[in-house]
Amino acid sequence: MTDLEHQLAAFEARSGQPTHARMDVYVNAFSGFGGSRDPLQRTRFTGGLVLSLAELEEMYRFFWLPRRIVNALPEDACRQRVHLSIDDPDEGARINRRMEELSAWPILEEALRLSRLYGGSVILLGATDGQPPDQELNNKGVNRLGSLTVLDRWQLTPADRYDDPLAPNFSKPKTYRLNPANAVPVASGAVIHESRLIRFDGSWLPDRLRMQNNGWHDSVFIPINEQLKQFGTSIQAGAVLFQDFITKTLKIPNLAELIANGEEATLQARIQYAVSNMSSLGVSLIGQDEEFAKVQTPITGLVELLDKYMDLVSAAADIPKTRLFGQQLGTLSGADETTRNYYDRVKAFQQKHLRGPVTRLIELLSAEKGGDGGDWSFAFASLWQPTEKETADTRKTVAETDQVYIANQVITPEEVAVNRFGPDGYSMETVINVDSRETPDRIAPEDPGADE
Repeated sequence: MTDLEHQLAAFEARSGQPTHARMDVYVNAFSGFGGSRDPLQRTRFTGGLVLSLAELEEMYRFFWLPRRIVNALPEDACRQRVHLSIDDPDEGARINRRMEELSAWPILEEALRLSRLYGGSVILLGATDGQPPDQELNNKGVNRLGSLTVLDRWQLTPADRYDDPLAPNFSKPKTYRLNPANAVPVASGAVIHESRLIRFDGSWLPDRLRMQNNGWHDSVFIPINEQLKQFGTSIQAGAVLFQDFITKTLKIPNLAELIANGEEATLQARIQYAVSNMSSLGVSLIGQDEEFAKVQTPITGLVELLDKYMDLVSAAADIPKTRLFGQQLGTLSGADETTRNYYDRVKAFQQKHLRGPVTRLIELLSAEKGGDGGDWSFAFASLWQPTEKETADTRKTVAETDQVYIANQVITPEEVAVNRFGPDGYSMETVINVDSRETPDRIAPEDPGADE
């Protein structure tokens, strides 16, 4: 019975349902292609190892490449922060100041790192609303957001779940039991409502696998572990190869006779003498009938092979070589295109993993002590920073466009000055306050019968 037949029989025994196997392949009975002798027909995929907590931490701590894979996207996603637009400028300044006081951006970056390393993390909101921590947070009753504490997934255990099948949060954790790594007696075992946490997830898993993972997603290392292993072993093997890059040989005619007569000491002294002279004088002294040679280990293709492993790791991590390994591409245009594509990847990462948490923090800070800053929104600052020449060329183009608008009385010079050189610095955007403009009275249409 083949492996496939064994699997089908096992499935039938578990489910009680009959199964039917179908294999649509090209078959050549003469050569065995596609038949029972074809190795591909006996090849199947098997899962790798699920890395333990200790293995994940050792990889991050001692191997620079996994560390960079974990850190790259969170670092770039939080680097330029956001531009906050709000009706009340004073309230906007207060919110930005409170974000700095709470170290919100370093904490957000840390939470993103831990979620990628472990498969999940949370930020515990130290918000005072008069309610116990196991009760839902009253957003409008928040007196102050006093602290932000990062916890990895191993410090939390889902305690209760939403059981309403019609609710949008069905089957998601309602409360978590706290298991802090520092084993603080007061906090250990405390139950926290999910509304008092901002959750960050790692490498996505479907529901059944997530339940096997205690409700959490995967570390980013697990699906790329084999590629990391291949890269690491290739680098290590290359280092060993370089140690034996040149092998020196000394041919002694009476070698067998010296060994047979027990003159190993004489032999060792001869070898030591040859080595010491070679290192100090750069020459080798050899006797009559002796031969000294250097044998070089061929390494043709080694650099190309290592470069292919770098490509493989970059593809598996979904991070370009220019960011992961610090390599520059051969052409400027190619480097710019790769960088722009990566920044698009970071932008998508921000929208998926960072917009919700930042929105949550601004909502809570805006509601402190009953505050209401009015409508607000934010946009992630651009990661692409133009050169001085690019900036100058852009401003020249904008100035030429403004000149055309002014000549055609679309906008006034005063409006251009206010929009371009406002208190927030230079801006290419133009906003016109129509209500402040003097509009001429409408001319009444002529009455055809007025002259009659």
